[in-house]
Amino acid sequence: MSLRPLRFIHTSDWRLERPISGVTEAPDALRSLLCEAPYLAAQRVVDAAIAENVDFLLLAGDILDVELAGPLGIAFLTRQFARLRERQIAVYWAGGKTDHPSRWPATIELPDNVRRFSPRRPEEIVHLRGETPLARIAGISRHRSRRVRAEDFWPDADGLPAIALAHGPVDRVALAGRAMTYWALGGKHAATTLFDSPHVAHYCGSPQGRRPKETGARGCTLIEIDDAARVHTRLLPTDVVRWRQQRIAIGPATTRESLECELAEAALAITGGAALAITDGIETVTPATRAGATALDSAVPATRTGATGISSAISAWLVSWTIAGHGPLIAELRHGPLATELLTTLRRQFGQTTPAVWSVGLELEAAAAVPHGWFERDSLLGDYLRSLAELETDDGAALFSNRLASLLDDSQRTGIGACVLAETSPTERLRVLQKAAALGAELIGSEETKL
Repeated sequence: MSLRPLRFIHTSDWRLERPISGVTEAPDALRSLLCEAPYLAAQRVVDAAIAENVDFLLLAGDILDVELAGPLGIAFLTRQFARLRERQIAVYWAGGKTDHPSRWPATIELPDNVRRFSPRRPEEIVHLRGETPLARIAGISRHRSRRVRAEDFWPDADGLPAIALAHGPVDRVALAGRAMTYWALGGKHAATTLFDSPHVAHYCGSPQGRRPKETGARGCTLIEIDDAARVHTRLLPTDVVRWRQQRIAIGPATTRESLECELAEAALAITGGAALAITDGIETVTPATRAGATALDSAVPATRTGATGISSAISAWLVSWTIAGHGPLIAELRHGPLATELLTTLRRQFGQTTPAVWSVGLELEAAAAVPHGWFERDSLLGDYLRSLAELETDDGAALFSNRLASLLDDSQRTGIGACVLAETSPTERLRVLQKAAALGAELIGSEETKL
Protein backbone atom coordinates (compact mmCIF):
# COMPACT_ATOMS: atom_id res chain seq x y z
CA MET A 1 0.00 0.00 0.00
CA SER A 2 1.34 3.44 -0.92
CA LEU A 3 1.18 5.82 2.06
CA ARG A 4 0.01 9.42 2.10
CA PRO A 5 1.90 11.88 4.34
CA LEU A 6 -0.12 13.01 7.33
CA ARG A 7 0.24 15.61 10.06
CA PHE A 8 -1.37 15.77 13.47
CA ILE A 9 -0.91 17.37 16.87
CA HIS A 10 -0.46 15.37 20.07
CA THR A 11 -1.40 17.14 23.32
CA SER A 12 -2.40 16.21 26.86
CA ASP A 13 -2.62 17.36 30.47
CA TRP A 14 -4.37 20.67 29.86
CA ARG A 15 -5.85 20.56 33.39
CA LEU A 16 -8.00 23.61 32.73
CA GLU A 17 -9.31 23.56 36.29
CA ARG A 18 -5.85 24.00 37.83
CA PRO A 19 -4.32 27.52 37.89
CA ILE A 20 -0.61 28.14 38.28
CA SER A 21 0.63 27.72 41.86
CA GLY A 22 3.76 28.59 43.81
CA VAL A 23 3.60 32.38 43.34
CA THR A 24 2.99 34.76 46.24
CA GLU A 25 2.50 38.51 46.57
CA ALA A 26 1.86 38.95 42.86
CA PRO A 27 0.11 42.09 41.56
CA ASP A 28 -3.53 41.81 40.49
CA ALA A 29 -2.80 41.73 36.75
CA LEU A 30 -0.36 38.86 37.18
CA ARG A 31 -2.74 36.90 39.40
CA SER A 32 -5.39 37.13 36.70
CA LEU A 33 -2.90 35.89 34.12
CA LEU A 34 -1.93 32.94 36.31
CA CYS A 35 -5.59 31.88 36.49
CA GLU A 36 -6.13 32.30 32.75
CA ALA A 37 -2.83 30.74 31.61
CA PRO A 38 -4.11 27.12 31.25
CA TYR A 39 -6.94 28.33 29.01
CA LEU A 40 -4.70 30.60 26.94
CA ALA A 41 -2.16 27.82 26.44
CA ALA A 42 -4.89 25.34 25.43
CA GLN A 43 -6.28 27.85 22.95
CA ARG A 44 -2.81 28.14 21.44
CA VAL A 45 -2.82 24.38 20.89
CA VAL A 46 -6.00 24.72 18.85
CA ASP A 47 -4.57 27.77 17.06
CA ALA A 48 -1.56 25.62 16.13
CA ALA A 49 -3.75 22.80 14.82
CA ILE A 50 -5.57 25.25 12.57
CA ALA A 51 -2.44 27.11 11.43
CA GLU A 52 -0.59 23.86 10.68
CA ASN A 53 -3.64 22.50 8.82
CA VAL A 54 -3.34 19.14 10.56
CA ASP A 55 -5.42 16.09 9.77
CA PHE A 56 -6.45 15.53 13.39
CA LEU A 57 -5.76 16.39 17.03
CA LEU A 58 -4.97 13.73 19.65
CA LEU A 59 -5.96 14.44 23.27
CA ALA A 60 -4.06 12.05 25.57
CA GLY A 61 -5.98 12.63 28.79
CA ASP A 62 -6.36 14.95 31.79
CA ILE A 63 -7.86 17.74 29.69
CA LEU A 64 -10.16 19.00 32.43
CA ASP A 65 -11.94 17.92 35.60
CA VAL A 66 -15.54 18.72 34.69
CA GLU A 67 -16.68 19.26 38.28
CA LEU A 68 -13.83 21.60 39.19
CA ALA A 69 -13.68 23.45 35.88
CA GLY A 70 -17.45 23.94 35.89
CA PRO A 71 -19.48 25.60 33.12
CA LEU A 72 -16.58 27.88 32.15
CA GLY A 73 -14.29 24.96 31.36
CA ILE A 74 -16.98 23.01 29.51
CA ALA A 75 -17.99 26.02 27.42
CA PHE A 76 -14.37 26.79 26.58
CA LEU A 77 -13.66 23.23 25.49
CA THR A 78 -16.74 22.91 23.30
CA ARG A 79 -15.89 26.24 21.63
CA GLN A 80 -12.42 24.97 20.77
CA PHE A 81 -13.87 21.75 19.38
CA ALA A 82 -16.28 23.79 17.28
CA ARG A 83 -13.39 25.86 15.88
CA LEU A 84 -11.69 22.63 14.80
CA ARG A 85 -14.91 21.31 13.30
CA GLU A 86 -15.16 24.41 11.11
CA ARG A 87 -11.77 23.46 9.65
CA GLN A 88 -12.74 19.78 9.33
CA ILE A 89 -10.14 18.72 11.90
CA ALA A 90 -11.06 15.57 13.83
CA VAL A 91 -10.40 15.21 17.56
CA TYR A 92 -9.58 11.85 19.15
CA TRP A 93 -9.80 11.92 22.95
CA ALA A 94 -8.52 9.28 25.38
CA GLY A 95 -9.46 10.15 28.94
CA GLY A 96 -6.97 10.20 31.81
CA LYS A 97 -7.38 10.34 35.59
CA THR A 98 -9.55 13.47 35.65
CA ASP A 99 -11.54 13.30 32.41
CA HIS A 100 -13.09 9.86 32.38
CA PRO A 101 -15.77 9.73 29.64
CA SER A 102 -18.50 8.93 32.18
CA ARG A 103 -17.97 12.29 33.90
CA TRP A 104 -18.96 14.37 30.88
CA PRO A 105 -22.47 15.87 31.39
CA ALA A 106 -25.04 13.85 29.47
CA THR A 107 -26.95 17.03 28.59
CA ILE A 108 -24.00 18.55 26.72
CA GLU A 109 -23.40 17.02 23.33
CA LEU A 110 -19.91 17.09 21.89
CA PRO A 111 -19.47 18.21 18.26
CA ASP A 112 -19.49 15.36 15.75
CA ASN A 113 -15.78 15.81 14.98
CA VAL A 114 -14.90 14.57 18.49
CA ARG A 115 -14.43 10.86 19.16
CA ARG A 116 -14.01 9.71 22.78
CA PHE A 117 -12.55 6.30 23.55
CA SER A 118 -13.86 3.76 26.05
CA PRO A 119 -11.86 2.72 29.13
CA ARG A 120 -12.83 -0.94 28.71
CA ARG A 121 -10.71 -1.88 25.69
CA PRO A 122 -8.89 -0.11 22.84
CA GLU A 123 -11.20 1.03 20.07
CA GLU A 124 -9.92 1.39 16.52
CA ILE A 125 -10.82 3.89 13.86
CA VAL A 126 -9.36 4.46 10.41
CA HIS A 127 -8.90 8.16 9.77
CA LEU A 128 -9.78 9.19 6.22
CA ARG A 129 -8.87 12.16 4.07
CA GLY A 130 -11.84 12.20 1.80
CA GLU A 131 -12.08 8.50 0.94
CA THR A 132 -8.37 7.82 1.35
CA PRO A 133 -7.28 6.01 4.55
CA LEU A 134 -4.38 7.80 6.26
CA ALA A 135 -3.87 6.02 9.58
CA ARG A 136 -5.37 3.53 11.98
CA ILE A 137 -5.85 5.02 15.47
CA ALA A 138 -6.36 2.75 18.48
CA GLY A 139 -7.36 4.60 21.65
CA ILE A 140 -8.35 3.74 25.19
CA SER A 141 -9.29 5.93 28.13
CA ARG A 142 -7.57 5.24 31.43
CA HIS A 143 -9.22 2.80 33.81
CA ARG A 144 -8.31 3.80 37.38
CA SER A 145 -4.60 3.23 38.00
CA ARG A 146 -4.12 0.59 35.30
CA ARG A 147 -0.96 0.78 33.20
CA VAL A 148 -1.07 1.06 29.43
CA ARG A 149 -0.80 -2.52 28.18
CA ALA A 150 1.25 -2.95 25.04
CA GLU A 151 -0.43 -6.25 24.22
CA ASP A 152 -3.75 -4.42 23.70
CA PHE A 153 -2.42 -2.72 20.55
CA TRP A 154 -1.56 -4.16 17.12
CA PRO A 155 0.06 -2.76 13.97
CA ASP A 156 -2.22 -2.28 10.99
CA ALA A 157 -2.52 -5.41 8.86
CA ASP A 158 -2.70 -3.34 5.65
CA GLY A 159 0.42 -1.31 6.41
CA LEU A 160 -1.23 1.95 7.42
CA PRO A 161 0.57 4.01 10.08
CA ALA A 162 -0.66 2.63 13.42
CA ILE A 163 -1.14 5.16 16.22
CA ALA A 164 -1.83 4.21 19.85
CA LEU A 165 -3.47 6.83 22.07
CA ALA A 166 -3.51 6.32 25.86
CA HIS A 167 -2.83 7.89 29.25
CA GLY A 168 -0.75 6.41 32.05
CA PRO A 169 2.50 4.62 32.92
CA VAL A 170 3.97 2.14 30.45
CA ASP A 171 6.53 -0.60 30.08
CA ARG A 172 9.01 0.91 27.64
CA VAL A 173 10.42 -2.45 26.51
CA ALA A 174 6.95 -3.88 25.90
CA LEU A 175 5.94 -0.86 23.82
CA ALA A 176 9.10 -1.08 21.72
CA GLY A 177 8.22 -4.67 20.82
CA ARG A 178 4.77 -3.90 19.38
CA ALA A 179 5.87 -2.08 16.18
CA MET A 180 3.24 0.64 16.47
CA THR A 181 4.21 3.62 14.34
CA TYR A 182 3.55 6.18 17.09
CA TRP A 183 2.59 5.89 20.75
CA ALA A 184 0.74 9.08 21.75
CA LEU A 185 0.96 9.06 25.55
CA GLY A 186 -0.33 11.32 28.31
CA GLY A 187 0.33 11.53 32.02
CA LYS A 188 3.67 13.37 32.27
CA HIS A 189 3.85 17.15 32.61
CA ALA A 190 7.23 17.31 30.84
CA ALA A 191 7.65 16.15 27.25
CA THR A 192 9.45 12.79 27.27
CA THR A 193 10.43 10.55 24.36
CA LEU A 194 10.82 6.91 25.41
CA PHE A 195 12.28 5.80 22.06
CA ASP A 196 12.39 7.24 18.56
CA SER A 197 13.69 4.52 16.28
CA PRO A 198 12.42 2.76 14.29
CA HIS A 199 9.13 3.87 15.86
CA VAL A 200 8.30 6.59 18.40
CA ALA A 201 6.79 6.56 21.90
CA HIS A 202 6.25 10.03 23.28
CA TYR A 203 4.69 11.84 26.23
CA CYS A 204 3.89 15.31 24.90
CA GLY A 205 3.74 17.03 28.30
CA SER A 206 1.51 19.89 29.37
CA PRO A 207 1.00 23.02 27.24
CA GLN A 208 1.60 25.21 30.32
CA GLY A 209 3.98 24.75 33.25
CA ARG A 210 2.22 25.16 36.59
CA ARG A 211 4.88 24.81 39.29
CA PRO A 212 8.36 26.25 39.94
CA LYS A 213 10.01 22.96 38.96
CA GLU A 214 8.28 22.92 35.55
CA THR A 215 10.84 25.17 33.87
CA GLY A 216 11.47 25.74 30.20
CA ALA A 217 9.20 25.81 27.17
CA ARG A 218 5.96 23.84 27.32
CA GLY A 219 3.71 23.09 24.40
CA CYS A 220 2.25 20.46 22.12
CA THR A 221 3.95 18.12 19.65
CA LEU A 222 3.47 18.35 15.89
CA ILE A 223 3.84 14.92 14.27
CA GLU A 224 4.53 14.36 10.59
CA ILE A 225 4.56 10.85 9.11
CA ASP A 226 5.96 10.81 5.59
CA ASP A 227 5.21 8.46 2.71
CA ALA A 228 7.95 6.10 3.93
CA ALA A 229 6.30 5.87 7.39
CA ARG A 230 9.12 7.88 8.99
CA VAL A 231 8.00 9.88 12.04
CA HIS A 232 9.13 13.47 12.55
CA THR A 233 8.28 15.36 15.76
CA ARG A 234 8.51 19.05 16.62
CA LEU A 235 7.68 20.98 19.78
CA LEU A 236 5.29 23.90 19.28
CA PRO A 237 5.58 26.18 22.35
CA THR A 238 2.19 27.25 23.69
CA ASP A 239 2.91 28.48 27.22
CA VAL A 240 2.05 32.09 28.06
CA VAL A 241 3.81 32.01 31.44
CA ARG A 242 7.22 30.35 31.73
CA TRP A 243 9.10 29.24 34.83
CA ARG A 244 12.83 29.78 35.08
CA GLN A 245 15.58 29.02 37.60
CA GLN A 246 18.26 31.68 37.45
CA ARG A 247 21.63 31.18 39.14
CA ILE A 248 23.94 34.13 39.90
CA ALA A 249 27.54 33.37 40.84
CA ILE A 250 29.36 35.88 43.06
CA GLY A 251 32.82 36.08 44.61
CA PRO A 252 34.82 37.85 47.35
CA ALA A 253 34.89 41.14 45.40
CA THR A 254 31.13 41.26 44.78
CA THR A 255 29.42 44.23 46.42
CA ARG A 256 25.75 44.89 46.96
CA GLU A 257 25.76 47.36 44.08
CA SER A 258 27.43 44.95 41.66
CA LEU A 259 25.05 42.17 42.69
CA GLU A 260 22.09 44.45 42.04
CA CYS A 261 23.51 45.11 38.56
CA GLU A 262 23.96 41.36 37.98
CA LEU A 263 20.36 40.70 38.90
CA ALA A 264 19.01 43.54 36.77
CA GLU A 265 21.04 42.48 33.73
CA ALA A 266 19.89 38.88 34.14
CA ALA A 267 16.25 40.00 34.36
CA LEU A 268 16.67 41.96 31.14
CA ALA A 269 18.41 39.01 29.50
CA ILE A 270 15.45 36.76 30.18
CA THR A 271 13.35 38.81 27.77
CA GLY A 272 16.09 39.06 25.16
CA GLY A 273 18.21 41.92 26.41
CA ALA A 274 21.48 39.98 26.72
CA ALA A 275 23.05 36.53 26.40
CA LEU A 276 23.16 33.83 29.01
CA ALA A 277 25.43 30.89 29.69
CA ILE A 278 24.14 27.49 30.76
CA THR A 279 25.68 25.55 33.65
CA ASP A 280 24.26 22.26 34.90
CA GLY A 281 20.90 22.94 33.33
CA ILE A 282 20.42 26.19 35.25
CA GLU A 283 21.00 29.56 33.59
CA THR A 284 24.04 31.23 35.16
CA VAL A 285 25.15 34.80 34.75
CA THR A 286 28.68 35.92 35.61
CA PRO A 287 30.74 38.90 34.41
CA ALA A 288 32.92 36.55 32.32
CA THR A 289 30.07 34.86 30.49
CA ARG A 290 28.12 37.98 29.53
CA ALA A 291 30.81 39.39 27.27
CA GLY A 292 30.89 37.76 23.85
CA ALA A 293 28.26 35.10 24.52
CA THR A 294 25.63 34.32 21.89
CA ALA A 295 21.89 34.64 22.39
CA LEU A 296 20.08 31.45 23.34
CA ASP A 297 16.74 30.33 22.06
CA SER A 298 15.38 30.36 25.61
CA ALA A 299 16.12 34.08 25.88
CA VAL A 300 14.69 35.39 22.61
CA PRO A 301 12.41 38.41 22.66
CA ALA A 302 9.04 37.60 24.14
CA THR A 303 7.18 38.97 21.11
CA ARG A 304 8.48 36.18 18.87
CA THR A 305 6.13 34.65 16.32
CA GLY A 306 6.71 31.16 14.95
CA ALA A 307 7.18 30.25 11.30
CA THR A 308 3.51 29.39 10.98
CA GLY A 309 2.37 32.74 12.36
CA ILE A 310 1.36 31.23 15.71
CA SER A 311 2.19 33.57 18.58
CA SER A 312 4.68 32.15 21.06
CA ALA A 313 4.82 35.33 23.13
CA ILE A 314 5.57 34.93 26.82
CA SER A 315 3.42 37.28 28.88
CA ALA A 316 5.27 36.65 32.14
CA TRP A 317 8.42 34.92 33.35
CA LEU A 318 8.36 33.44 36.84
CA VAL A 319 11.93 33.41 38.11
CA SER A 320 13.43 31.64 41.13
CA TRP A 321 16.81 33.22 41.88
CA THR A 322 19.69 31.29 43.43
CA ILE A 323 22.87 33.01 44.63
CA ALA A 324 26.00 30.83 44.56
CA GLY A 325 29.66 31.39 45.41
CA HIS A 326 31.47 32.75 48.45
CA GLY A 327 32.64 35.99 50.02
CA PRO A 328 31.45 38.57 52.57
CA LEU A 329 28.16 39.17 50.78
CA ILE A 330 27.10 35.59 51.40
CA ALA A 331 26.99 36.25 55.17
CA GLU A 332 24.81 39.34 54.60
CA LEU A 333 22.45 37.32 52.44
CA ARG A 334 22.34 34.55 55.03
CA HIS A 335 21.58 36.58 58.14
CA GLY A 336 20.55 40.11 57.18
CA PRO A 337 17.65 41.70 55.28
CA LEU A 338 19.63 41.91 52.05
CA ALA A 339 17.91 38.97 50.33
CA THR A 340 14.46 40.41 51.05
CA GLU A 341 15.53 43.88 49.89
CA LEU A 342 16.95 42.55 46.62
CA LEU A 343 13.78 40.55 45.96
CA THR A 344 11.64 43.63 46.62
CA THR A 345 13.73 45.70 44.21
CA LEU A 346 13.49 43.08 41.46
CA ARG A 347 9.73 42.89 41.82
CA ARG A 348 9.37 46.66 41.72
CA GLN A 349 11.62 47.11 38.66
CA PHE A 350 10.53 44.17 36.51
CA GLY A 351 7.36 42.67 38.00
CA GLN A 352 4.91 44.90 36.16
CA THR A 353 6.65 45.37 32.84
CA THR A 354 5.57 43.85 29.52
CA PRO A 355 6.44 41.02 29.55
CA ALA A 356 6.64 40.78 33.32
CA VAL A 357 9.61 39.17 35.03
CA TRP A 358 8.21 38.25 38.43
CA SER A 359 10.72 37.12 41.02
CA VAL A 360 9.19 34.19 42.87
CA GLY A 361 11.99 33.95 45.43
CA LEU A 362 15.68 34.54 46.11
CA GLU A 363 17.77 32.13 48.14
CA LEU A 364 21.31 30.97 48.66
CA GLU A 365 22.46 27.84 46.90
CA ALA A 366 22.66 25.11 49.53
CA ALA A 367 26.44 24.78 49.16
CA ALA A 368 26.90 28.53 49.68
CA ALA A 369 24.63 28.55 52.73
CA VAL A 370 27.12 26.46 54.72
CA PRO A 371 30.78 27.68 54.66
CA HIS A 372 33.33 24.89 54.41
CA GLY A 373 34.91 25.92 57.69
CA TRP A 374 31.81 24.97 59.62
CA PHE A 375 32.42 21.31 58.78
CA GLU A 376 35.66 21.47 60.84
CA ARG A 377 34.11 22.91 63.97
CA ASP A 378 34.35 20.92 67.18
CA SER A 379 30.67 21.29 67.98
CA LEU A 380 27.28 19.70 67.55
CA LEU A 381 26.88 21.51 64.24
CA GLY A 382 30.28 20.30 63.03
CA ASP A 383 29.43 16.71 63.94
CA TYR A 384 26.11 17.02 62.11
CA LEU A 385 27.66 18.45 58.95
CA ARG A 386 30.41 15.84 58.86
CA SER A 387 27.84 13.05 59.14
CA LEU A 388 26.06 14.47 56.11
CA ALA A 389 29.32 14.73 54.17
CA GLU A 390 29.87 10.99 54.65
CA LEU A 391 26.59 10.31 52.86
CA GLU A 392 27.70 12.28 49.78
CA THR A 393 30.26 9.65 48.76
CA ASP A 394 29.54 6.57 46.65
CA ASP A 395 30.07 4.42 49.74
CA GLY A 396 27.42 6.46 51.56
CA ALA A 397 24.65 5.81 49.04
CA ALA A 398 23.33 2.68 50.77
CA LEU A 399 23.52 4.37 54.18
CA PHE A 400 21.62 7.35 52.76
CA SER A 401 18.81 5.08 51.53
CA ASN A 402 18.70 3.25 54.88
CA ARG A 403 18.43 6.49 56.82
CA LEU A 404 15.80 7.81 54.46
CA ALA A 405 13.84 4.58 54.82
CA SER A 406 13.99 4.91 58.62
CA LEU A 407 11.91 8.09 58.31
CA LEU A 408 9.09 6.23 56.53
CA ASP A 409 6.50 4.00 58.12
CA ASP A 410 5.66 0.59 56.70
CA SER A 411 2.92 1.86 54.38
CA GLN A 412 5.21 4.57 52.95
CA ARG A 413 7.97 2.10 52.07
CA THR A 414 5.88 0.60 49.26
CA GLY A 415 4.59 2.14 46.05
CA ILE A 416 5.96 5.64 45.44
CA GLY A 417 8.10 5.48 48.57
CA ALA A 418 9.87 2.38 47.32
CA CYS A 419 10.53 4.04 43.97
CA VAL A 420 12.05 7.07 45.67
CA LEU A 421 14.34 4.88 47.76
CA ALA A 422 15.39 2.80 44.76
CA GLU A 423 15.85 5.54 42.17
CA THR A 424 17.50 8.42 44.07
CA SER A 425 20.36 9.54 41.81
CA PRO A 426 23.73 10.85 43.10
CA THR A 427 22.72 14.36 41.99
CA GLU A 428 19.40 14.18 43.85
CA ARG A 429 21.13 12.76 46.91
CA LEU A 430 23.63 15.64 46.90
CA ARG A 431 20.84 18.23 46.66
CA VAL A 432 18.96 16.65 49.55
CA LEU A 433 22.08 16.59 51.69
CA GLN A 434 22.99 20.19 50.85
CA LYS A 435 19.52 21.33 51.85
CA ALA A 436 19.76 19.29 55.05
CA ALA A 437 23.10 20.96 55.82
CA ALA A 438 21.65 24.43 55.25
CA LEU A 439 18.64 23.66 57.43
CA GLY A 440 20.87 22.25 60.17
CA ALA A 441 23.10 25.34 60.08
CA GLU A 442 20.02 27.48 60.60
CA LEU A 443 18.44 25.42 63.37
CA ILE A 444 21.36 24.06 65.40
CA GLY A 445 22.52 26.82 67.67
CA SER A 446 21.87 30.10 65.87
CA GLU A 447 24.53 31.88 67.94
CA GLU A 448 27.11 29.30 66.92
CA THR A 449 26.56 29.86 63.21
CA LYS A 450 26.71 33.65 63.23
CA LEU A 451 29.84 35.19 61.71
